[in-house]
Amino acid sequence: LLVGLMLLSVIATGCISKVEAEPETLSIEDKLVGEWGNDDISFIFNEEIAMMVVDNFAVGDEDKGKVTWEIDSKNDPIHLDLIMTNYEENEETVWPMIIRFLTDDKIQMCSYREQLILFIEGGIEKLERPANFIDDGDKILFVLDRK
Repeated sequence: LLVGLMLLSVIATGCISKVEAEPETLSIEDKLVGEWGNDDISFIFNEEIAMMVVDNFAVGDEDKGKVTWEIDSKNDPIHLDLIMTNYEENEETVWPMIIRFLTDDKIQMCSYREQLILFIEGGIEKLERPANFIDDGDKILFVLDRK
C-alpha cells in the first residue's frame, strides 16, 4: 500500500510539473506590443496604433495623422507594415519591413535605407519590402531592445 501511494504521488507530481512547465504561447502580434528601441530610434506598438520616435521627433502624431501596423507572420521573414494616414493630405503611405525576434526582448527590423524619409514625408502609396536581412548597402537594419 505504501509503495502504491508513493508511485501515485510521483505520477501526480509529474503531471502537475508538466502542466506548469508548458509556456503560454503568445502570437507574434502580442509579442510585438510594447516599446522597442535603441539609442537612435524607438517604436511603440499598441494594439492597433504605432508610433516612431527619431531624435525627439515623433511620427504618429494623432493631430496630423496616425500610424497603424499590420503583421503577417505566415511569411518567413515576418512581414511588418507601418501604415501612415495623413489627415491633411488624405493620403496613406505603407512602409513595408521585415522583422525577426532575436530573443523575447530583442528584435531586428529591416527596410530599405531611403524609405524612412519617404515614409515620414508621405505621399507614396507603397514602398518595396526587402526579402532578407543581408545588409548590401541599400538596407537599414535596426536592432531594438524591449524597453
